[in-house]
Amino acid sequence: MTLSNTLIVPEPFAVLPFYENKQLIKKPGTLNETKLTEIWDGEAYFIHDILHYEHKLSGYEIVDFIPPWHFEGEEIKTQAINFWQHTGLPKLSNMFHQRDRIGARPLMLKHIAIYIQTIHWIQGKPVYNLQDFTVQFEDWKYSPVNFGERISFILKSPDHYHSFTQLSQLYEESNKKWALFLNRSLPKK
Repeated sequence: MTLSNTLIVPEPFAVLPFYENKQLIKKPGTLNETKLTEIWDGEAYFIHDILHYEHKLSGYEIVDFIPPWHFEGEEIKTQAINFWQHTGLPKLSNMFHQRDRIGARPLMLKHIAIYIQTIHWIQGKPVYNLQDFTVQFEDWKYSPVNFGERISFILKSPDHYHSFTQLSQLYEESNKKWALFLNRSLPKK
């Protein structure tokens, strides 16, 4: 399915450091990705969530589109953790080792966005709002300790080494917490 090529980021997603208010972003040419890594390799953060939000407001559905939050929770978790461990972590480690904060920033933002998407998608729901998502998950028993404070710190300075270490710890802790959540949310036989 082909879409027109740009859209204005909706207000609930216009949150720094991801997007400025009324920022234009490029839409993907297709929404037929079968692997989450194909989605995450795109240029725009939260693009599937944004398109879902826009289409829900307009009252029509995107045809031939399986939303990523309809994938199996275990598949989402596994692909997110593997993408972090095999792509994000080594590249960012190298960038921060070389003190390349400018180069690290977009990759940090990508992996922060993936983390936020994963925490939503494993529960079978899209990201609807970036303005207050930390409140939604602060008391979720499968969130890491001090989740709100930690993710807020990361978002304030995504190009700092300490943000990288916090994000790495969040992925590590969340991998265990999400496994517990998915194990408990599976239907009992």
